[in-house]
Amino acid sequence: MKYKLVIFDLDGVIVNTEPIHFEAYKLTLKKYGIDLDFDTYNKKLRSRGRHIGLADIMGNLTEKEITRIGSEKDTHFLELISSKPDLFYEDALMLIDYCKKQYIPMGIATASHKGKTLLKTYDMTEWFDYVVTAQDVNFNKPNPEIYNKCKAYFEIDNEDILVIEDSEAGVKAALEADLNVVFIKRDKAPMLSESLINSEKVTLYYDLNKLRKE
Repeated sequence: MKYKLVIFDLDGVIVNTEPIHFEAYKLTLKKYGIDLDFDTYNKKLRSRGRHIGLADIMGNLTEKEITRIGSEKDTHFLELISSKPDLFYEDALMLIDYCKKQYIPMGIATASHKGKTLLKTYDMTEWFDYVVTAQDVNFNKPNPEIYNKCKAYFEIDNEDILVIEDSEAGVKAALEADLNVVFIKRDKAPMLSESLINSEKVTLYYDLNKLRKE
């Protein structure tokens, strides 16, 4: 691998938490009379951030309402992962192991509000040199703040950094931070828009094992 730093998104890249996030939102929104289905979750909530996603489904909400609903969803999410279901993507684990052996630094830049709790629950915290979550920034993806903060910590040239993302918002954030991106297409995840796929800084993968061989 030619890169000197790899920054991973967390949900959908390393762990398959989308079914857990969906179930947590489903349980939460049921209280508000909304019967959430996976297709709606996939299109309107997945990787879009709760401010945008909840407004799209529920209409205009105050900041207080978003905070309350988001907190309720987080509570359900933590309850669902407390039993530590097997969520890991094998190709991501193999890539992380490869980076460790090659002494390539690794960071996490996740839009999740409970990213650090998830890392701790699954004993992943010490795998990464730096972690940035939604709680550490003022603006979530697709705003580039999360990646700008991560790359500022490492002080490595942009061309030597690789981001691994599974969402359009995440890819947009990385590109706005002037970083190269691998978009990993996971099962049931929305495909990246054609304009982004055609970007010279974006590469489409269906298996992260390919990265270790380049």
